[in-house]
Amino acid sequence: MNMDSLCQHQKLELLFPDCPFMAATVNLGPRTECKMHRDFQNLVFGLCCIIVLGSFDYTKGGFLCLQEPNIHMEVAPGDIVFIPSACVTYGNTAIQPGEKRYSFTLYTAGQLFHWVKNSFAKKIKPRSKLVEKTEGDVRWLEGWGLHCTLDELK
Repeated sequence: MNMDSLCQHQKLELLFPDCPFMAATVNLGPRTECKMHRDFQNLVFGLCCIIVLGSFDYTKGGFLCLQEPNIHMEVAPGDIVFIPSACVTYGNTAIQPGEKRYSFTLYTAGQLFHWVKNSFAKKIKPRSKLVEKTEGDVRWLEGWGLHCTLDELK
């Protein structure tokens, strides 16, 4: 998506200079605990950025849990994690009594990409189920193709 065209069309400003996300949520706790969920409205192949804050023993609680890959990981205050929040169910565990945990999450709604792709049309012409599926499959493959493989990260 061309964020510049979105910002110009809607007279918007980015959250931060050069920020690749259009929205943010601040969870002020003081004991932020997210139940297991999936952010269906986010771009399905996109990532969200979770910044963990607070003062808690990350070896005893506040673990980030990703359901489908069955991963539970320690995330310490100050850690930044990127996850595909629209296609992986995730949440975090409780922390110990007296501790504090907050989070700052950045993300972009998938519908914004659709709207920009369709030149900000107020109404989008309906398409056949076959065309929708074919276009969706192509977008899915193109979108996941934007990500690095493990070999490319080495």
